[in-house]
Amino acid sequence: MPIVVTRVSDGDTVVVREDRFRAPEFRVRLYGIDAPETSQPFGRESTQALQQMVRLQALALDVFAHDRYGRAIGLLYPRGGDQRQSLNVAMVREGWAYTYHRNGRYSHGLNAAQRQAKDARRGVWGQSASAERPWAYRRRMSERDGGLVLRPRALLWGLALLAVLYVLARVAGGG
Repeated sequence: MPIVVTRVSDGDTVVVREDRFRAPEFRVRLYGIDAPETSQPFGRESTQALQQMVRLQALALDVFAHDRYGRAIGLLYPRGGDQRQSLNVAMVREGWAYTYHRNGRYSHGLNAAQRQAKDARRGVWGQSASAERPWAYRRRMSERDGGLVLRPRALLWGLALLAVLYVLARVAGGG
């Protein structure tokens, strides 16, 4: 589907809308890659790299699934091109993202791109190949915070349930 990127959230997540009048925005996680978190070393550089890649480029998106946060999971690539030219692969090839361990049938060269980046010492591979991976960083931060991870959709449902219970208690109590 032809899309317009309205915002880059970080090195592996963008906000897009279909390229048509009044189309709603939605979040997209780039399939098969994991970029450093913005609070990690190379996080800002990764975000800036993706911003440069989407700038002034007509893009298309193929969505394969949705994650537990409601984000679309897909390949972002130049309109008129094909999936092998995806920005997903470009982010890995330039060293601004890692291949994600679950990439599979839609990976289109992600592993080869990571080998190229590693061999050329680009991006995250430039200073130290032992840099903390994003998934390890998130796990460590979750453990540090007592394992509490707030998921927006679950939080909203929890608040809605509390509001309903509060109203029912008020009605049952007569006041």
